[in-house]
Order: sequence, then structure tokens, then C-alpha cells
Amino acid sequence: MTEAPSAAEDLAVIELTRPDPADVHQRQIVATLRVHSDRTWTITGDASRVPTQIAVYAAASGRWVRLTEDPVTWALNLNTELRTGYLTARTIHPNTSP
Repeated sequence: MTEAPSAAEDLAVIELTRPDPADVHQRQIVATLRVHSDRTWTITGDASRVPTQIAVYAAASGRWVRLTEDPVTWALNLNTELRTGYLTARTIHPNTSP
């Protein structure tokens, strides 16, 4: 059994969240996507919530990207496709907070 790469080896960490049914002002993490330095990825939590089959628009390059083509770009732009508010993608790493 191999160990999962450490956070230092992750190129992107994305949390998918939804409203907490007990408190609509809070959010629950339903899945976490980690893209590793070798361009593989792992999903913890409810993997069915991560829409791995869709292409996402990467504004910086002006192109549509699939997870299998460029996992880092896909992960970092997933929030552009999840806009309903029910399921949102929050970038944890790299830290994009000001």
C-alpha cells in the first residue's frame, strides 16, 4: 500500500462544499480533490459530487480543459462551472486568498 502524497506534494487542493442542512449559513465539505505533483489526483469524501466528466473554461488560456488533459488547470478553474450555490468549489491550495 502506498501513502497518499503529502500536502507539500499537492499542486492543487479543492474542497467541494454544499449548504449545511442544519444551518444554511454554514457549508459542509462533501469532497476534496487533490492533484499531486505527478499529475494524478485523488478524491476523498463523496467522489460522485466531483464532476470529473465535464470540461471547464480556463480564462487565462481561453480554452476548455478536461481533468484528464490538465488536472491542475481543471481543478483551479472548477469553480467557474459550479455556480449554482448548492455545490461550490473552494481552492485551498495554492492559497489564493489576498
